[in-house]
Amino acid sequence: MGYFTMRIAQKKTTSEEPFYSLSRYGATVDVVEDWLQVLDDQNKVRVNTNQKLLSMSTGCFKVEKIVQLVFFCCEMLKLNEEAKYLAIELYDRFMTQHIWDLHNHVKCENSSNESKEDKWMDIERRVKAQMKLRIVSCCQLASKLISHYRVVTVRKAKTFLAQIDENYTSESILQSELRILKTLTFDLRTPSPLVYVEALLKAVAYQQPGINVKVYSLVALKLMDLFYMRRTMVYDKLYMLATGKSDMNTADRKTFIAVESDLMLFGCAVTTASSYLVDHPNSDKVMRSLSKITRIPWDDILDLAIILIQLATATDTKELPLRLKPEATESV
Repeated sequence: MGYFTMRIAQKKTTSEEPFYSLSRYGATVDVVEDWLQVLDDQNKVRVNTNQKLLSMSTGCFKVEKIVQLVFFCCEMLKLNEEAKYLAIELYDRFMTQHIWDLHNHVKCENSSNESKEDKWMDIERRVKAQMKLRIVSCCQLASKLISHYRVVTVRKAKTFLAQIDENYTSESILQSELRILKTLTFDLRTPSPLVYVEALLKAVAYQQPGINVKVYSLVALKLMDLFYMRRTMVYDKLYMLATGKSDMNTADRKTFIAVESDLMLFGCAVTTASSYLVDHPNSDKVMRSLSKITRIPWDDILDLAIILIQLATATDTKELPLRLKPEATESV
């Protein structure tokens, strides 16, 4: 309920930017708290589900080349930032389940191993050939989920695909969208990471009224783009920072999938990194507020935030003076 209330508040303005004002048009403290609680509950379900589906390699379709293609499609289709990140999450979920289903289908066939290998190679070729169509279908679904006025229609999708030399009939585009819906069992509850960042910025605005969080939001979008482009590297560095090891065993992988799936931690890290980059003197305050709001230990937030700052500034992590002083941790 909080999410839709916030969207209604945004529609009262003429801008597509998030509405962080504490005036009478902004969401109340109670609404923001409800909103964060709903997001936190969804986040816990997501983390638990992804841990159970460890063998399905959640996140392996968020590699740089795919992310670049999704960003390009969303830019050409004139979708907003939230739709862009949501399309990536939908595509990753769909492809993970889709490949799993196809693999099980071939595996269970009553045929020789050689025949199965040939069939699997044929499936791989088909999946690669359909990649752009699937991405555009995910952009269509994302545009509808956020109720944006620039919904990607079949006609618009067909025109765009033709422009990139991918010719499909209207029926094929409809069937692709339906395939994604069926594969995900019509469960599209995939919150965009941007929703978490916006909710946390709004909560910080109430806890620290003297801080102008609107300037953080612009930097946060750039950081999120960078993160998606370098996602694997970011989590590899975070794993090394947390464990001191470069290779994961099965037990470590299962534990770390919870970290990779945690959008609340991600939102806190992006917000902290944004505040450091544009408002360094207040970055400790912001991080302490986020830790108190989410009950995530501040050092967990800091570890990921440092890597994001390093990514944005191309600096060595050891050179970043971001560690809190002991006296600054009293209220955490």
